[in-house]
Amino acid sequence: MKYETLLKTLGFSLMLQVPAWASPTPISQCGATITDDGHYELVADLVCPNTAASAVRILGTKYVTLKLNGHTIRFLGPVSPLPFPSPGRYRKLGTGIEVNSSEHVRIEGVGSIKNARYGVRLVASEDVDVKKVQLSQNKVGLALMSQSEDTEVEDTSFASNGCDIGLGQGSEAADVEDSYPALPSYCTL
Repeated sequence: MKYETLLKTLGFSLMLQVPAWASPTPISQCGATITDDGHYELVADLVCPNTAASAVRILGTKYVTLKLNGHTIRFLGPVSPLPFPSPGRYRKLGTGIEVNSSEHVRIEGVGSIKNARYGVRLVASEDVDVKKVQLSQNKVGLALMSQSEDTEVEDTSFASNGCDIGLGQGSEAADVEDSYPALPSYCTL
């Protein structure tokens, strides 16, 4: 325990305490909730009903890696030409990946999240990395809510979202690198 404190004082974070040879936990259905630290991976496309709250929810964890493995998370919802911020198109749609009260979370593609209210939604979470994910046709591609901070977005594309990155009260803007567009649109949530 004293070594953990020393490493944190020196600016080092502890790595996930899961053996490198451990197989990732497979996720194949909508509604998965992750409450244990570890490595997880999608093993199929997730096509969720518009009544689902979240396709994947990461809740109260310290170290989680979620790999999309080329899969898509998509919600079955009404498709209409309503412009943002019209609530009608997205009213019943859920969140692709929700990270709630968690730290040190890695969401890694290649993969995509489509037709959701929020593609990725962070609530009171910190040190979250989103890498190589396509966020398209969502009300908000990436939502940073309730004092979420230290979010990094890399090699991620934003396309046809109502808003690419939404900032909630007390949240910091994401550090966006090598993504498309280079300057995604921001909005207030």
